[in-house]
Amino acid sequence: MASTAMRVIRWFLGAVLSVLLLLLGLAAWGLYSFAQGQRTPHAPDVDKVARAPEVRAARQAAVGDVEAVYTTLEQTWGARAERRAEAVSDVCGSELRTSPFFGSGGGKWSNVRCEREVVRAYVLDGPREGHATGLADALNTGHWYRKGPHAATTPPCPAPAPATAAPSIPADHEPDCTIDATLPPRLSLSARFWDTGRSPYFSSLLRPADVRSTDSTTRPMDAQAVVNAPRPAGSSVVIVSVLSLSFEQHPHS
Repeated sequence: MASTAMRVIRWFLGAVLSVLLLLLGLAAWGLYSFAQGQRTPHAPDVDKVARAPEVRAARQAAVGDVEAVYTTLEQTWGARAERRAEAVSDVCGSELRTSPFFGSGGGKWSNVRCEREVVRAYVLDGPREGHATGLADALNTGHWYRKGPHAATTPPCPAPAPATAAPSIPADHEPDCTIDATLPPRLSLSARFWDTGRSPYFSSLLRPADVRSTDSTTRPMDAQAVVNAPRPAGSSVVIVSVLSLSFEQHPHS
């Protein structure tokens, strides 16, 4: 009996020890995995991607693609549109995407993307509503895919009340008048119109990039200065962004 009891005790202690060792092993593995996850991975070689012959050719083609869109747009508005400012960005880069739950370390780099964005600001002769309709019609003719709640129709662009029609009078809460569209697979467009707005917000279509190629360039534009600059009474302003995704490096690339 005594020997049997001892065997049971030894078996029980061995089982407990095995479970403890297993738990310790799992804890050690978890800590190691967490530490590895907190390490920031090496950034992709964006310069190598940007210098590749096929990428350089695609980036050059994007220059013509974007300009062709603006040619159509300016022909649509004709002499009623006066260009006031321009911003140009030509960027190859990658974004470090991290988890919001585990501090600032770790993460994963996005695919390297090369994009060209040209933003232009125009003063338009007359209220924004007619110009927005003209742009929407041109996009439909060009088989662009419209996005947003007013994809099927021109977004409502109410004219300013007579008391606020002069651009010298601020209007802080002017109803939004924005057209967003894409022409697959490469082109995106966003146009925002103001009649009297004095505090414009215009968001770039460029993807964020934590690392950029050394040949990336960005020439900004002060949207607020453009909208607040003197212009004829009854005129409107539009800021347009046209972006071409010239290259995206997929995981197998």
